[in-house]
Amino acid sequence: MKIGDLVTRARILLDDRQSPYLWETDELLLYVNDGLEMMAVECRIIEDDITADDLEDTPNELCEITMVVDQASYTVSPKVIEIIGAKVLESGSTVRTKIEMWEKKDLDRTYPGWEATTSKPRMFYVTRDMDIVLYPYPDTAGTLYLHVIRLPLTIYDANELDVELPIRGVYHTKLTDYLLYRAYQKKDAETYNPDKADRHRQLFEHSLEEIKLQQIRFQNSETVVQPEDVYL
Repeated sequence: MKIGDLVTRARILLDDRQSPYLWETDELLLYVNDGLEMMAVECRIIEDDITADDLEDTPNELCEITMVVDQASYTVSPKVIEIIGAKVLESGSTVRTKIEMWEKKDLDRTYPGWEATTSKPRMFYVTRDMDIVLYPYPDTAGTLYLHVIRLPLTIYDANELDVELPIRGVYHTKLTDYLLYRAYQKKDAETYNPDKADRHRQLFEHSLEEIKLQQIRFQNSETVVQPEDVYL
């Protein structure tokens, strides 16, 4: 479903099909953006391992980080909610190698003085500021490929009504309830309806809980056997 299709769906359910509209398109797009961000944060539904940067005017590295000799710490895009995996590709190589995620306290306990070690990175940990720190420090330049959970990359406006929603199709109608919840909160004689707002808020919150349970079931059903960590 495209952004414009979701706006149209909301208008139909709001019985707001004729201009002049009770809800401006920019208002409904604000609700779309807020709802997408809430779903992304609460349910972790946008997973990415291929997008190089975050499309900002001054782009921040997202899933592809330039790895520098003797530099352990790297800042990723603020769009990243969680880093769930990483692979290293050294310059001159065609092989990406998976590196393990550790806690810093475990690294300190297991490899005291690890900060003085330089070699091919084998492990990493993530700071509270969402920086990724490598161990050992890289002795060769290259690229760090991240597998992340992230926010939407775009704040959608009226110029992007033909853009596809950045979430799976099964979640599109659930997002509609968020739009209706926010729309019925608009303080105007013809729009304000706290009872309908509360009903759609409850439906949306129920959808979020369903999605979270689906994510848990999926994680629990994943096969323990993993493919080779190194691939071309």
